[in-house]
Amino acid sequence: MIRRLIVVSFLICFTGTFDLFSQCVDSSLIQTTSCSPDWIPVCACDGKTYRNDCFARSNGFSPSNFSYGICDPIDFDFNPNPATGLIYVDAIVKNPGDMYVQLMDRFGRIFYSNVFPGVTEYLFQIDVTGFPTGLYFLNLWCNEGNKVRKVVVSDL
Repeated sequence: MIRRLIVVSFLICFTGTFDLFSQCVDSSLIQTTSCSPDWIPVCACDGKTYRNDCFARSNGFSPSNFSYGICDPIDFDFNPNPATGLIYVDAIVKNPGDMYVQLMDRFGRIFYSNVFPGVTEYLFQIDVTGFPTGLYFLNLWCNEGNKVRKVVVSDL
């Protein structure tokens, strides 16, 4: 009896979640389109952050199914990649607070570290001039979470 109750509860929860996502995305809106690379993030009803409203719309979200801002506690965009000199970082923290930044190589050696107190959105630069070429990880975190992205440092 208890097993059946657990199975039925699971099926109800799964079905409810499935219905929620099927109502979230409108497949008739999905299209291949050219979107601007500008980073003006939107949080869609699927819980994912999209680069801007054009990317959200082309993935099947109507404007009523996304809102401007990030979904996660922290998110960021950076350019260029690969980097040869300066890396330009645009970071957003959902709840104001301290933001921590580290750039480390694939062996975990830290090449850059900084703390920015009391931020919500912050633009900063990291100078990678003279860094050994290779793969790096840019890690930003706050009290509620973190985000990591790969960066290639090149000498070209």
